[in-house]
Amino acid sequence: MKARGRVGLGHSSWAAAIWLALSLALSLTVPGTAAAQSAGAPPASRPPISTLQSSPVANEPAATLAQTPYAKAWKIDYRIILTGYKDNYIISGFSPSTEVKFQFSLKIDLWPNHTNHSLYFGYTQKSLWNLYQSSSPFVDSNYNPELFYGYFKRYGDVDWAPGKVRLFIDSARVGLEHESNGRDGVDSRGWNRVYGYLNFGAYFGADVYATLALKGWLPPFIVDEYNQDIVDYLGYGEGTAVLGYDPDHPSWWGGGDVGVRYFHGRSTEWGHQGTELFAQWRPAYDDRQSFWRFTPYFYAQLFYGYGEYLLNYNQKETAFRVGFYVEDRVHWVDRASH
Repeated sequence: MKARGRVGLGHSSWAAAIWLALSLALSLTVPGTAAAQSAGAPPASRPPISTLQSSPVANEPAATLAQTPYAKAWKIDYRIILTGYKDNYIISGFSPSTEVKFQFSLKIDLWPNHTNHSLYFGYTQKSLWNLYQSSSPFVDSNYNPELFYGYFKRYGDVDWAPGKVRLFIDSARVGLEHESNGRDGVDSRGWNRVYGYLNFGAYFGADVYATLALKGWLPPFIVDEYNQDIVDYLGYGEGTAVLGYDPDHPSWWGGGDVGVRYFHGRSTEWGHQGTELFAQWRPAYDDRQSFWRFTPYFYAQLFYGYGEYLLNYNQKETAFRVGFYVEDRVHWVDRASH
C-alpha cells in the first residue's frame, strides 16, 4: 500500500485546531435565513431536534410559528448571511489506523433577499488527523471552495401534520467547485467541477421524515497530473438517502436519523465505489433535565471503499468513527414566554 504523506502538528496546537474547527462550524441562523443543507440534518423546512424545548408548544401550524415568535404581534425581519452548509462534525476511531476526522462547512449569502434563492460562496474543509501519534501529524486535508446559485426551503414553507404525507423539494443548486489538498509534487491532488444538486424531502405524518439528495457533475477540468484517473474511482455523481425520526411532542429519547451516501467510479470494474453509512441521535429534555442540555448530536460514521479523502482516492479504506455532529440552528422555547 502506498505510504501516506504527513504534515506535522505539535502538541501545543492540537487543542487550538479543534477549537477553530468547531467555532467555524457553529454560526447561528434565524427565521428567514436559508439554513444548513447537510445530509444528516432534518429538512430546513422543519425546526431542529428540540433539545432545548422546555414544554411542547400549543398546536399551531408551522407557517404561523415561522412568521411570528409564538403569536407575538411582531416578527423578525432580518437575514444572517453566514450560515452552515454541509455536514459539520468531529469523530474518531479506536485505533491509530482510524484517525480523527473532522469537517466544517459554511456558506456566505452574496445576494441577500427575501426569496428562497440566492447566490452563495461555500467553503468546506475535511481533515484526517493522526492525533494519537507522538507528533500529531495531519494525514490529509481537503479544501473545497465553491460558487453556486441555490434554492432552499425555510422553516414554515412546508406544513406537516399527523396522518399526512408531504412531498417537496428541500433544496437545489448549481455551481462551480474546486477541491484540492494543497500538496506539492507526487502528493498533490486536485480537480474542478461544474455540478448540479437536488434534494427531495418528504414528511410521513408529524414525526418521520426522509430525504433523497442527488448530485451530478460534468467531466472535471484542470485535473491535477497526479490524479488524472480520479473519475475511475469517484465517478460523475453520488446519492444520499436519509430516514429520520423527530417527534412533534418531544420525549427524553429525542430524535435522530440514519442514512447512506454512495458513489461509483466510472470504471466498469466492480468494487470501484465508496459507501458511507451514518447515524446520529440527540436526546430531548424537559424542565426536569434543564440542568444539562446537550446541543450536538451523537454521531457515528462507517466508510468503506475509495475516495474518503483525496490523497488516497485510489486506495480502499475501511474506517468506523464516532463523535459529535453540530447544526447551525437550535430550537429554544422558554415556558415563561407563552
